Amino acid sequence: MFFSITQYPYFWVSGKAGAVHLHFTAKTETTYLKAFSWSISAGAYADFDNFSVRLGVADRSVAKQNLIVNGSIARSYVAAGANLVACSGFSSTSYLELPFHNSLDFGTGDFCVMGWANTADPYATFVRLGDNASGAPKVFVGTYPSPSAGNLEAYILGAPSLRPNVLTPSGWFHWALVRINGQATLYANSVPLVSVASAADLSLTGTETLRIGVRHDGNQSLDGPGGIALLRIFGNAPTPDQIEKIYEDERRLFQPGAQCTLYGTSDAVTALAHDPKTNILHVGTSQGRSVFDGLVRVAITETPVGTAISAVNGLIVEE
Repeated sequence: MFFSITQYPYFWVSGKAGAVHLHFTAKTETTYLKAFSWSISAGAYADFDNFSVRLGVADRSVAKQNLIVNGSIARSYVAAGANLVACSGFSSTSYLELPFHNSLDFGTGDFCVMGWANTADPYATFVRLGDNASGAPKVFVGTYPSPSAGNLEAYILGAPSLRPNVLTPSGWFHWALVRINGQATLYANSVPLVSVASAADLSLTGTETLRIGVRHDGNQSLDGPGGIALLRIFGNAPTPDQIEKIYEDERRLFQPGAQCTLYGTSDAVTALAHDPKTNILHVGTSQGRSVFDGLVRVAITETPVGTAISAVNGLIVEE
């Protein structure tokens, strides 16, 4: 079978029966989708039905497995004048989902799921990896109203539960569930809250999906303003020092006015330079030069950068 997008390469699916999920970016308003069978065998054919085209939230990792938008998800800036955007407005019918993908098959090995949340909801789902039942999922992180409303909670294959009896911090906060060498730890703002032994086998059977903002049975949705930002899930585990660095680097993005994108409309980088003395990164494009301190853009120039930048001890030369 072939799936094609007009003016773009073919997606070849060989001998595939059942649901097929493809991700693409429509570059124009006249982009077309086509599905057809291409076989050299007499009498061969393929049936297609139940096509669905939905918006996606871009996966910025190398995997490029975009999250599907179900219902209506709001997107808003995390602070006044900031560049970073968060997703909110989750409900039983409005949520983000990744169909089954074997990259989430962690088996008995290490893994980490982390992100930022802003919620006063005492009974909310941040992330749930599981099937369509309301039973024990492979991985869950959220809040739970026991012993008091709004406690952070996580669990791996249902048990043991990581419930540190710590209320969710006010405003935006960083959370992480990490399993490394058979030990699972739940973090908030880089502080380890609770740790338990975990040897559960998280091997997937082919029906599991990843849901953001609600359980698979439609309950425990992340209600109200705030939401989720900078979500990541991967099959290795950062160290406590690395989690602290991630938190310290990213928390600046949630400050009013924080800029984190290249200046101008072009994302084609023409030159890069890192100043080893000031630890500042200079990124050149046809629109000018963007100056980054960590993840935050702290200055710009509007002179196009052609081929090179040199930066040493605050002295900048470009052409």
